[in-house]
Amino acid sequence: MRTPLDMDAVGSLGLDARTPEQQRNVAAQLMAWADERHPADAADVTPAFLLAEAGEILEIVGDHSAALAAYRRAAAAEGVVEPDVRCFLHRALVSVGDLPAARLLADEVRRSAPADLGVYAMVGETYEKSGDLSEAHRWLNLGLQQFGRSAGAGTDDLALDLLLLTVVRRRIRRALGLPADAAHRLAELTAPGRGKNDGSR
Repeated sequence: MRTPLDMDAVGSLGLDARTPEQQRNVAAQLMAWADERHPADAADVTPAFLLAEAGEILEIVGDHSAALAAYRRAAAAEGVVEPDVRCFLHRALVSVGDLPAARLLADEVRRSAPADLGVYAMVGETYEKSGDLSEAHRWLNLGLQQFGRSAGAGTDDLALDLLLLTVVRRRIRRALGLPADAAHRLAELTAPGRGKNDGSR
């Protein structure tokens, strides 16, 4: 049996990985760790987390098919991924060109009405990067609606997620040629250092 893992051990694994081959090896190690659960692993180092980490590395090296396979395994594995692992799966489906499956998955996520505003931002950005600005804008609006339902929570995380939503939505509305609105102006107030053509998330 392997030694137990914590976040420091996982984070240090890829520090020296410079080449695509080395990064693939890191992803392979993460997947191997996910297959061999240790009872003394840190609570947040779950198979789902390890597989999602592997998927992100595979995306970075441009192997979107392998990333999709890793995310599919993560979705079925023990543990929670934040934001919802289905966001990563959706991004991979879009990257490999399986848009019908991506749309079905996005509809499933929408119907589940996730409370995590990061879900809406991530799906919206995926559509933005794929060139579907109308769908990206719809997802950011869904996120703002969810914020309205969750505003009573008043957590710092919620405030940060709202900032992300408004900044990304501002960028998308500009690309669509839509006028400024209240949320747009909120982004201007909360992120004054960002330029008019910011490339922020």
